[in-house]
Amino acid sequence: MIYVIYQISYPHVVELGKESQTQEYRNIERFDDLNVDDTILIIRIDAQLFFANLNHFQDKLKQFEERKPNLKVVIIDARAINSMDSSTLHFLNDLIHDYETRGIRLCFAGIKGSVRDLFQKMDLVKKVGKENFFISIDHAIEHINGNNLNRYPSITFQSNI
Repeated sequence: MIYVIYQISYPHVVELGKESQTQEYRNIERFDDLNVDDTILIIRIDAQLFFANLNHFQDKLKQFEERKPNLKVVIIDARAINSMDSSTLHFLNDLIHDYETRGIRLCFAGIKGSVRDLFQKMDLVKKVGKENFFISIDHAIEHINGNNLNRYPSITFQSNI
């Protein structure tokens, strides 16, 4: 029981880099020779994001930010996030404001439908900006680097709200 509570409260949160051979994004602490941009932070949390693990997520985010003094963009790989509670939505609201103040662009990649619905309900899509939601990390990077527009807006912004 204690192990389960620990796992819920301290989920795996990692910084990702791109593998040149497979084009996959991997944990920079587990793999060598990943392509990492000093101005872009790509992070993944392998759990739902809610009040019990929010402090851990915030701590990891700050830790990763400190390693990148020239940070311009944060991409949250949201493929593993299947749910968020109101505490998380309020935290994201504050994070959006903090990043705007610091001149850091916040992007989301791979958000599931149920989470997109919450973002719509809480007006977070409007606050983050539709141009900062992507179907994948690769599409986010391509867009940030000016190589294309969001190619899949009907999928990226689909919502049942």
